Amino acid sequence: MSEAASVLIVVPGTPDADLSLNGRVHWAKRSRLTKQLRGTARRAAEGVIGCGLVDPVFDGPVRVRSVIAWEPYRKTVDGDNASGLLKPIMDGFSDANLWRDDRQCVFEPIEQQRDPDKRGYVAVLVMRGDAILAGDDGAPRDERGAR
Repeated sequence: MSEAASVLIVVPGTPDADLSLNGRVHWAKRSRLTKQLRGTARRAAEGVIGCGLVDPVFDGPVRVRSVIAWEPYRKTVDGDNASGLLKPIMDGFSDANLWRDDRQCVFEPIEQQRDPDKRGYVAVLVMRGDAILAGDDGAPRDERGAR
């Protein structure tokens, strides 16, 4: 498959609070929850990009923008915990062959909001990263951010 410019994947539901970095839960329960969320993310990605890909959709660097839309009864979390909650989702995307490895990702700050439909979801926009080093005005930048 040729490399897409961007892909939007919506994972239904929100990560369980026990997957939080502050969660104090037995390792077996955490493992089960992680496996479930990782599988859900993989199926969501395969629903968008297709199943059984040999080559990843994104071969080079990518930017990842995530939105967690919480159910009305769930509290928002701080940025560090939000990143930890999304780790199984990103691993599921790796399993679906969206990218070779999540080390090629540049993660933008995670946005949190309330789901107006009150069901909860995680929306992830993955964008080809050839513009990562370009400034807002399109001027190229080096690794240090200098023009």
